[in-house]
Amino acid sequence: MKKEVQDSGGHPIFYVHLAVFLLITFGMGFLPAPGLPPQGMKILGVFLGLVYGWTFLSFTWPSMVCLLALGFTGYATPTEVLVQGFANPVVLFVIFILIFTSYCNQSGLNELLAKWVISRRIFAGGHPWLFAGCVLIGAFISSFLVDPVPVVFLFFSILYTMFKDIGFKKGDNYPAYLLVGVCVAGCLSALCKPWNPQNLPGITALKNISGGAAVIDNVPLIVVAFPACIVALLLFVLAVRFMLRPDVKQFSNLTPEYLAKLRGDLRMGKKEGVAAAAVFAFLCLMLLPNLLPSDWASMKFLNLFALGTGMILILSILSIIRIDHKPVFDFQSCSEGINWNVIWMFASSIPVSSALGSPEAGLEPLIKEFMGSYFSSGSSLLTLVLFMICVNLITQLAHNVAVIIVAAPIVWNLSQTAGFNPVGFYLLVILSAGIAFVTPAASIIGAISFSNGEWIGVQRAFKVGFIGNFICLGCLIALGLPLVLLLVGI
Repeated sequence: MKKEVQDSGGHPIFYVHLAVFLLITFGMGFLPAPGLPPQGMKILGVFLGLVYGWTFLSFTWPSMVCLLALGFTGYATPTEVLVQGFANPVVLFVIFILIFTSYCNQSGLNELLAKWVISRRIFAGGHPWLFAGCVLIGAFISSFLVDPVPVVFLFFSILYTMFKDIGFKKGDNYPAYLLVGVCVAGCLSALCKPWNPQNLPGITALKNISGGAAVIDNVPLIVVAFPACIVALLLFVLAVRFMLRPDVKQFSNLTPEYLAKLRGDLRMGKKEGVAAAAVFAFLCLMLLPNLLPSDWASMKFLNLFALGTGMILILSILSIIRIDHKPVFDFQSCSEGINWNVIWMFASSIPVSSALGSPEAGLEPLIKEFMGSYFSSGSSLLTLVLFMICVNLITQLAHNVAVIIVAAPIVWNLSQTAGFNPVGFYLLVILSAGIAFVTPAASIIGAISFSNGEWIGVQRAFKVGFIGNFICLGCLIALGLPLVLLLVGI
């Protein structure tokens, strides 16, 4: 695996990248701004500098620099930008999830689960691609039932132990591609949930613009998204196997004798049992609000423990529990497992993405004008497909919710003039924006893969993310479009 630039000492290429990074971040605002206000160019420069810094330099200090730079664009003060980043519920939740996954690792639960999975007889003799398919489908289903962010981190921590047992090490291609695939599975699971914060604003926007005449129901969205996403994940595995072709000789270590020994050594002790109960409690807090009636008194109580608050409750209880006169959870030791690359990436990307979608940046009118001028007429399916591709490309550089909301009036007006069904048309638009994960700004879940420099690396995150995005968009067009035609019409 290629070394990161910041680890190469005083290598001249570091200073070249540093100069380019600073020039983009602080100098782009002085360039002519066709269609954008000067402040919009400054914000765009911070975003592009952030992506460049992550790609060629590091994660932590470029994030610091760009957060400060955003505070001098006029969008907000430096203090307000820092608060917007680190006080965001997602960032706080990620911090506690990282501590919790570190606890699961220290308790021995991750090792127990990893060995249980890889010791199944179905994997005897290898079968790396069956293994990959099972992991991605499992991550997809788990993320759909709960929340993608904690599921991705939990799967990561378990997979690290699996890779070690199989014989892989940090920097190997197969683990890197599979870890990116877990992020892809998390993104796709969010796509299938109409109540997801990504989908709900778009559904509401179309309903309001149409005066209630065009409403996207839950069932068509799920029926269209689910098969397209499952097929996309399976094709992703095939693409990794036949296009990227990573070395998988380590799977030959999974002999029947070795797997039998693993199964014989599986024992759940008190520490693992407590950790398993904590994971079960966490999953209940995340899952039950989506399953039980919201008017129940117990549900009103459970809703108080969403995301970070639920995590704090579980960690507090674990701190009280004693085994052999010692607490089962030690905050100090578990906090050492926090990956600060992840924290800084989230803390910087969230305010920068919000700034890109703000009125001060001027991107929304530009996007609306661009899409409105190029798609103002035409009644063919080709126009619909091109619109979907355009939305997907724009979402790589802008927050998906902002793009979806901007696209709503364009879809409604185009439907009135060209004769499209706005429900089917806009349903495909929402899904096209949701599968964007090529860049760190395109998806919160996808950004996790970019922050994992030890196992994945930015360049591989871009490469595999591009392949995954291309496959998902192809599945959405080839499979989702016919399903929309069948269910609601175009």
